[in-house]
Formats: sequence, structure tokens, C-alpha cells
Amino acid sequence: MALKRTRDHDDFPPPPGDPPDETIRVTAENGDLNRHLFAEPEMHDLRIDVRWPNPNLDAMVLSTYFCNSSLLAASSPVLFKRMHGPMREKGLLDRPRMERVLRIDGDANHVYFNLLLQYIEGRPVSFDSDTTPMVYMLAEFYEVYGLSAACAQYWFDALEPSNCCTLMGIAKAVNCSVLEEQCYDLLVLGFMKVVARDPAFGFLDFESLHRVAKMDSLVVKHELALFLALLRWFGDAGGDGDCDLLKREEQLVTMLRECVRWDRLLNEEADPPKCLAAYNLECPYERRKAFVLSVIGGFVYEAYDCKGVTKRTCCEPEEQARRDVRNKLRTQAYNAKRRLQIFVRDECLANVRFLWRDPVTGEFPSLQLPTPFRLNTNPRNYAWGSLHARNAAAPNVQTYADTGHHFFLSGDKPHLVGRSRSADIRIPTITASARHFSVYNKVVWGHPDPNSGYLADAYGLDCKAERENSTARLVPYITGMSQTAGTYLQTERMTPNDSQPLPWGAMIQLVSPTVVEGYPIPPHFYWKKPEFVLEHDEEKDPWHQHVMQAYTTEEEDKRCRSIEAQLSDGSGSGV
Repeated sequence: MALKRTRDHDDFPPPPGDPPDETIRVTAENGDLNRHLFAEPEMHDLRIDVRWPNPNLDAMVLSTYFCNSSLLAASSPVLFKRMHGPMREKGLLDRPRMERVLRIDGDANHVYFNLLLQYIEGRPVSFDSDTTPMVYMLAEFYEVYGLSAACAQYWFDALEPSNCCTLMGIAKAVNCSVLEEQCYDLLVLGFMKVVARDPAFGFLDFESLHRVAKMDSLVVKHELALFLALLRWFGDAGGDGDCDLLKREEQLVTMLRECVRWDRLLNEEADPPKCLAAYNLECPYERRKAFVLSVIGGFVYEAYDCKGVTKRTCCEPEEQARRDVRNKLRTQAYNAKRRLQIFVRDECLANVRFLWRDPVTGEFPSLQLPTPFRLNTNPRNYAWGSLHARNAAAPNVQTYADTGHHFFLSGDKPHLVGRSRSADIRIPTITASARHFSVYNKVVWGHPDPNSGYLADAYGLDCKAERENSTARLVPYITGMSQTAGTYLQTERMTPNDSQPLPWGAMIQLVSPTVVEGYPIPPHFYWKKPEFVLEHDEEKDPWHQHVMQAYTTEEEDKRCRSIEAQLSDGSGSGV
């Protein structure tokens, strides 16, 4: 359609560069296609006979469908080739309408061929967690990518820590790379939640767990938590009746050797509970090493006990036969425990350098290893954020030092801040509520809050250093819980029980910024990235890594040279 532009005055000269015969061209496209009308019997010109194997009947099942051949050819390149391409049956479309028959010999997924036709004809399609994998594979085979994208979106919406390992297995089985990458993102950034909540963690394949456990971007509470997670992966394997425990043991040894950063494992978290008098050793190195070796046995016996339950169902009913099987599995479990303990003791912990000073005498006992403790591996994300507490101006109570105090947040549980004794960060000020606010995290793909004015990099941690195409971020969220004093984020009062993403550098105040003079003001907080530094605590371990601290190689070498210089001056012995 072309419309000629007219002018009000013919004698008025056209502007420079504007041709007098210029036309306006409008292009219109008809995008309204009533696909549902193709489901009417009057539109059918093809019969499809689909044969698929029924494993329950051990026979082939025949299903018949009537549809429109033109719509099928336009919707599926595979079906187009079956009717018009080199795969076509000679003279198929030259026959009368009721004699056109397209025969398809398919696999078990073709039981849902009717759902594929419903989608092509524009009718609503519903599927659940059991049918989605087969519908996805069917849509991928016939190249109906809109339906396969709908299946993938169903998985994306359902993905959470409690089913991450299950969906990882499905993604590998149906070759859905996009879902697989999202499961990897959740494993890396939400590892602690997956281990705690996913009952299928023990069924995670070795390649996926090995890949995740080696990453520097892995968000884990401490290195001991990763060690225990690997042992749990081995212990849960016994529930799989087809699992080879000897092969699983070899895979565990590989991950312990290549993934666990042993120089960062024997820190304060590896101290046994106070109630265990058997580990009441003076040397922290020996005490923590004994505790680490002792926890191996429980997971090994759990794996073989589960295996015994599985095998006993196949045994003879006599009590003696069941007892023989149980004794055999117990012997195998004991041997496996000893093999793993010897491996950890002689190959993993033997090279860890640990320097300990007696808290009473101040000397370095001769039983210590000959060189100071060194960090030879890169740090992981041992914390996902830090609340930097700063005191209010005098004469308010100065709860913390003048430089403030860092509270490192780690693990998978929300951190509560308030006056309550059960709070993770307690504020001993009467104006603070018992439960003032809490901070938690969750994995988000894309921008967590595009209307905030902040860039996506201002929120949480990512894993782009090792996964370039990842758009996932471990985003922290703050929930204001105080009904009276209120919680103020960037001087704006939050609605009680409302959650908002927390950008780096945000200020959190526990009372109104315009509070009346003389009113006791509690400390305020700044949300910061966790900076890994080494803290010296004379009451705990004066020369050992504390919490989540890490040094660069140059800083670590300087620290070790300083320690060696102090020892050479006669301040200690045995090094």
C-alpha cells in the first residue's frame, strides 16, 4: 500500500533533500492464525498410525490420530521431510484424503504423541514432573522447539535446592544443556542448601560433584563442610541397589585427593565437641586430626548398612543366611573404613604444616612439624557477605571498637539480628527489637531488581570466573521484622516482613535517622563483601587460620618469614 504525501501550498518549495515524489510505504502482516480450527474434523486430511513399545505388555501398541498435513509440515521439519522430503512415502499426498496414512515406528516416548499434536494444533497442553522428560525428548526429536522450551521452563520454575540433584540427572538423561547449566549454578552458589535439603544428593554423578568441588567459586561454610559433604555422598550411595561401593570408594578417594584443600581444613571448625573426652588432646593438630579421621567410619558403615538392607531382600528367609550377609558387609565396611583413614592420614594430612604454641608456657613443643603453617591453595567463598557494625555517636553505648566489627555470614540458614538471646548477632540495646531483621540468600538468574538503579554486579556473589556464561548470582535479602522501631535500608523504612535485595555498601539502621536527641541509638550496619583477612586470637590459635581468612601468596610468605624470624630470636623451640 502506498500513499502519496500532499502539500498545502504547491508553490512552497520543498525542503532541501526532500524529493517531491516521496511516498510512505506501510507493510502489514497477518499474524492471526486460528490453529485450533485445524483440530476440526473438516480440516483433517491425514491419518497417522504411531506404533510404540509398551514395556508392561511386552508388545507394540498402535495409536491412530487424524490431523492436517499442511499444519504438521509447517510446524515440524521432521514431519515435513516425512511427507515432502526424501523420507516421504511415494504418492502419499496424491491419494484421496481418507486413504492418506503416515506410519511412524517410535520409541516409548511416543505414548505422548497426542500431546505433541495438541500443541501443534494450538490446544492447551498439560504435563507433570513424570511426563515432562518424555514430552521434552519427543519435542526435540520432531524439532518442535516451542514445546521443548515450555518443558525446560517448567523445570526452571521448579528448580530449588531440594530437587537440584534430581533435575541434574534428568538434564543429563534428556540432554537439556540449559537446565544442566542452571543446576551447576545452584550447586556452586547454593552448595550447603543442596547438601542439607536434597535427599537425592547421594545419587549425584561423580563427574558433576568432582567438577563443582574443585571450583574456587564454590560457596561453602568451611572446608570441613565440603569434606563431610563428600563423605555423605559416599554414605548415601548404599541406598542405590545397583551402586558399586568399591568403585564409589575410588571416586571418593579421587575427590579427597584433588578437591579438598587440606591446608584449610584443620581450623577451628575441625575441633571436636567438648563432650568428647577422647579427643581432649593438648595439641590442636592432633586433636583435630583425630576427629577428622573418626567421622569417616560413620559414613562408611551407613553405606554398607543400606547396602545390606537392599541385599537382604534377595536372601533366603533363614535367619542364618541373613546373619552371614550382614557379617560379610560389616567386614567389608571395616576394611573400607581402614583404607580411607590410612589414605587421609598418610597422604592428605601428612603434608599439612601446622604451627602451635602452648598457651601456658608460650613455647612451641618439639612434637610439631618442622615448618610453619602455610596456605598453599586458593580460598573459596567461605562467606557470602559481611555485616560491618559501627557504633552510634557518643554518648550512646559503644558496643564495638572504634573501627567497628565484622560479622561474616556463612552457611545456609538465615541470620537473625536483634536483642534476643537466640539471635545470631545480638544487639544489647533496649531500642532494638528482639527480632529486628534477618538476612538470607537465594540464587537468582538475571537482575534481582532491575528497577533499583543498581547494576547486577552490585548484588551478591557470582561464579563467572569459572563459568563465563553464567547469569546466576547468590543474592542476599534483608527482611525487616521490627513492628515498632522499624528497619531502615538506605534511610528508607522497610515494610514489616517485607524482603528486599541487599546491594553491596547498603546501610542498615535499626531506628529512624531523625530520632529524638537523648534516645538511645543502637549500632548501625553496612553490608559489605567478605574480605578474607587473618585474625590472631591468642585465646584460640595464635598462628592458625581462623574462620575464613586467606592471604595472597606474597602476604603469606611475609607472614611466615616474620614467624620464622621470631622463632630464631629464641622465642620458641622445636621448629
